[in-house]
Amino acid sequence: MSVHARLLDNIECEYKFAVNEAYAASFIHDFCSAFNDWLHEHYSKLPSAFHETHSLERYRADESKVAVEALKNSYFDTPDDLIFARFKAGLRLRSSSLVPGVEQTIKYKSEDGGIGAAHTHIEHNLRVDHELTTPDLTLFAPGVLPPELVALTQEHELISKYQTNFTRTKLILEAPAFVTFEVALDQGQIIAGNCTSPICEVECELKSINHDFLDAHLGTRIYDLDDVRFEFSALISDLLLKVSGAPSSFKDNSLLMQQGGAQRVNAHGVTCASIDPVGADHNTVITKGSALGAILSATLAPSSHSVQPQVRSLTDTGSVVAMGDLGTVGAMSPNAASISTTGTASSACASSTGGASPGRSGYFGAMEPLTGFDGDNDGLGDGLSSTEIMASALDACDDDQALHAKIAAIVKREAEADQSAPRRADGVIGLEPFSKLKRAVLLATFYRDNQDRPAKADPDTPAELSISAGTRIDLEYYLKAMDDYDHLADPTIKQFTATCETIISGYTNALGLALLLGTRQHFEDLRDLLKSSLRFAFNHKRFWESETDKDIHRRLCEDPDLSELSMLMVGECSSLYVEFNVNMWIAPFYGRLAAALENKYEPLSLERFKALCRSCVDNSFAIMSAQFIERLVYQLERKADILLAPQGSEYKLKALATQYHLRQAWATINQCVCN
Repeated sequence: MSVHARLLDNIECEYKFAVNEAYAASFIHDFCSAFNDWLHEHYSKLPSAFHETHSLERYRADESKVAVEALKNSYFDTPDDLIFARFKAGLRLRSSSLVPGVEQTIKYKSEDGGIGAAHTHIEHNLRVDHELTTPDLTLFAPGVLPPELVALTQEHELISKYQTNFTRTKLILEAPAFVTFEVALDQGQIIAGNCTSPICEVECELKSINHDFLDAHLGTRIYDLDDVRFEFSALISDLLLKVSGAPSSFKDNSLLMQQGGAQRVNAHGVTCASIDPVGADHNTVITKGSALGAILSATLAPSSHSVQPQVRSLTDTGSVVAMGDLGTVGAMSPNAASISTTGTASSACASSTGGASPGRSGYFGAMEPLTGFDGDNDGLGDGLSSTEIMASALDACDDDQALHAKIAAIVKREAEADQSAPRRADGVIGLEPFSKLKRAVLLATFYRDNQDRPAKADPDTPAELSISAGTRIDLEYYLKAMDDYDHLADPTIKQFTATCETIISGYTNALGLALLLGTRQHFEDLRDLLKSSLRFAFNHKRFWESETDKDIHRRLCEDPDLSELSMLMVGECSSLYVEFNVNMWIAPFYGRLAAALENKYEPLSLERFKALCRSCVDNSFAIMSAQFIERLVYQLERKADILLAPQGSEYKLKALATQYHLRQAWATINQCVCN
């Protein structure tokens, strides 16, 4: 137990979100209110014996205990940033208005140190009482620093390269029988030479894990820190959804209908939900062409509520796409595709007149039944067998005309939802993919290469960008990774996992660069990567399962404790999980971004891009997409580990925890689609 009780030793685990500056003053108050609402519900489910010894009042968020401190941080590196470049490390001196002395810190990015909102670092801290103006690496305990890093600092001068100075408003909160964490709102500036960038973000950092929680769940839902972090991120997501005014689930019929869902009975007599991002009413006629963004991207502006329900325009050729025909343009259903005798899914795309092969669908359209009502939470539903799911194929439509029409309809549907239930404009939350240090390094690099470019230049102003310096993503690299995977004869789960992680890395970097540097090229890179990623998500080749994998599945089925895990691990389940979440959270964001970039009358500025990132999909895009990304990485890595790793003494503990968390991930989907 002692090993597991120290899961957080030298580990910093936090979730980082950007906050609208106009909302910062009331964020902590609203977060405390959301926490107390969650606390009341959570506490009521704890055993009565816990209630007898732990009062509810002990855990309530108390705003009178909020602390405010001014923090000055200097990051040291060699003149050429060799510490950051070679070790992805930050060497920092920090002074606080609340504590005397100086804190010296070295941080290393962990293997998954930056996915979505998750930021995990290996760090070592020490505090000295005397004045310290330059790091003294001899103060760290022997063996803490890699020998190569020590040698580097001995061979090169260390200078103060970057500063992050901000005011931190923070509060420690304890979730009973779970974890203790800090919520902190940071407001200030990043300084990189003559370059500055504002800081307005919230960090939720895991401080400690309750030992009773570990004792109770070790071997059932907790194996390592990843499992604890997974549950902590779910808690933070729930709280932020409440703070931002976004729905935390779509189980309610009215919310489901706003998402375009409709209940239906499938051929097996099972009630299922149909999720159609376009909405239930497909009778509007909409067009394709360059005028699309000009007509519809006003939904990004404050005047979005004035968008009219009926939208028509002429394309360059004068042709139109009837929305009534687009129900056949997009599916995520195990039953949506027909299988040829060779086992390859037949392809069908909506034509310019809206025609399609019967029973087929492509991008973002009406979804045939995904799962039946999932009474046992195995993720497959009561109406669909694993054989049916494994025998199915999901094909996407590469027709850009259909894709444009879908984008238009998604934007229109969101505008109409705004009219009936306006979003909370001041409480929206966005992702912050990069650490403060990484933002400082990129700022310095960008302005070094663009010395004559104004600091607040228009996004369309040409800029010198460099893949090697990190100021632009290597789009071709990510596109090639997806293409290479689809050309594999028999892709394995390991190759599928590696490809997904590559795509996620590209998305994280593209989004971070767009938010920080904000040129049109960054916006277009993000759009193009998202478009290809969507095609991959809906039309990738299913990974192949070897006879060894199948033997492991059989053994899992024979173990009464792990029978559900086998069902959750099949390749088709991975694909369905990806496809549903991408359709629900990523596709609408892509649609609005693509529409905004087509708007010739109101070019996409950095501030409008940030507003898009903070408000898409009923304020929940940033939060839910971040949770999806983290859960996907967890699922894929654990599945590969369980299938490929030797079945030693720890194997079953890991398998049990994985089974629990995969079930929880699928339960999130069921909340969205099942009434």
